[in-house]
Amino acid sequence: MMLDRAYISGPLMAAKDLESMKTLYSFIAKICCENGLNAYLPHNNTDPTKDINISDDEVFHKDYFEMVNSSLVISYIGEPSLGVGAELSICVSKNIPIVTINETNQKVSRFLKGMLKSSDNVYSMEYDSKEELQQKLGNYLQFFSSLQRNIGISERSSG
Repeated sequence: MMLDRAYISGPLMAAKDLESMKTLYSFIAKICCENGLNAYLPHNNTDPTKDINISDDEVFHKDYFEMVNSSLVISYIGEPSLGVGAELSICVSKNIPIVTINETNQKVSRFLKGMLKSSDNVYSMEYDSKEELQQKLGNYLQFFSSLQRNIGISERSSG
């Protein structure tokens, strides 16, 4: 599969400051775009404040579909969230590549970190500033993209 879409995961309902979280997710989407990757932002489709008439079932099915059909999930884990934990559990069980991000020295659930370490498809990064996040995530997306291209080439030549 070629790298073409990232699902941006992070707290919405449980966010301490929903608007600043949306700003962070949009910033991550911009980094994705700069690196040739489309981004799916759940809050643009199933926002917990604007889209309150969308049922729980609809939210789950829409976001689940988008997540499992993405090449990569980028997840902010700097704040606890039941939804993010569920998304990451699904990704680990389905071997969907994950990038987790959080601020340096941010406390993150030990259970979650242990689960993520059980997968070979997880890359975790910490950052101190938006500039550092942009550089680290951009570098990783370039690496991941070239890896996916190489895998795609080897699959075509061996098939």
